[in-house]
Amino acid sequence: MLLDADILWTQNGRHARAKMSLTQGVTALIGPSGAGKTTLARFLAGLDHAAGGHIRFGRETLFHAKKNVFIPAATRSIGLVAQDAGLFPHLTVQQNIAFSPASSPESCAKAVNTTGCQALRDRMPETLSGGERRRVAIARALAACPRLLILDEPMTGLDPKSRQEILPLIKRLNREEGVPVLFVTHHLEDMLAVADNALLMAPGEIVASGQLEDIVGSPECARLLGLDDAGQLVRGAVIARENGTIHVDIDGSAIVLPDGGEAVGSVVMLRILSSDVSISKSRIPDLSIINQLPARIEQIEKHETNAFVHLALQPSAGIIKSSIAIPTVDRLKLKEGDDVFALIKAVSVKDVLLEPDHTS
Repeated sequence: MLLDADILWTQNGRHARAKMSLTQGVTALIGPSGAGKTTLARFLAGLDHAAGGHIRFGRETLFHAKKNVFIPAATRSIGLVAQDAGLFPHLTVQQNIAFSPASSPESCAKAVNTTGCQALRDRMPETLSGGERRRVAIARALAACPRLLILDEPMTGLDPKSRQEILPLIKRLNREEGVPVLFVTHHLEDMLAVADNALLMAPGEIVASGQLEDIVGSPECARLLGLDDAGQLVRGAVIARENGTIHVDIDGSAIVLPDGGEAVGSVVMLRILSSDVSISKSRIPDLSIINQLPARIEQIEKHETNAFVHLALQPSAGIIKSSIAIPTVDRLKLKEGDDVFALIKAVSVKDVLLEPDHTS
């Protein structure tokens, strides 16, 4: 375990408490605005003093209220990149990157190359775009050789082009440079693009932690993020491509998707919305929906007007959900344990490329 924390503070006049742990990789801290994500990030970085609890990094105690231990931010070796980038307006980009006493000429040069800031070094912050300012802020944090990098809402205010530059950069920081990252966000799509694991935060508390599949599939995720459906995540491997499509194997279940350039052997994570999954009691020939996967009904979760039918794909047993009207459940006489077919529209599946499968 990289970091372990149990932090107590007061938020909006109420007691707040967050228990969390981080491992190597990119961990997303996701939750609605006002949940306390930035507050928690500042406690971890040592910029603010929590009311109680502890923060441990490996075997080192950074904060312990009862033992009166508080390691200041300057010596924690935890980099925090705030939403506003926080560049010094009177310094050039190069001077900003080299500002930390913990940086060196070598670490600055590496940070500049990693973040693609070579052409920006002599410019002043006021001349930079939002995406460029964010890259310089990340480079400055990297130049100090942090053992953990916290990015607080790094996508805020960025245009689509800048977002497409920053998200792959965050992934590279961890995959290529080996820097553990805590990625603070309230956008599900941003989390899916970069994170390995996630912490789900409600106002004043961490309510769930684990792999992306577990967090996205939890009812709390959709509710807290204000979504009708966060979807279900299923991992698979690209096994073939033909005629503008790719074939993805999910532990024995095969699904056909539009070809997005993913290489054969790549591992992808498929996000499947329950509204895009229909149910049939038999395979339907001559249907435009190619993906008709054998499944077994594990649970029928009824609400006021609709039902979430939990489907275990066969033979993989990976779970997806179908949202259908309750009259449809009654008309088809669906019940738990029934063998059915999950009909999934190929164009509806959101896929996020993870890593090449080097074992294939």
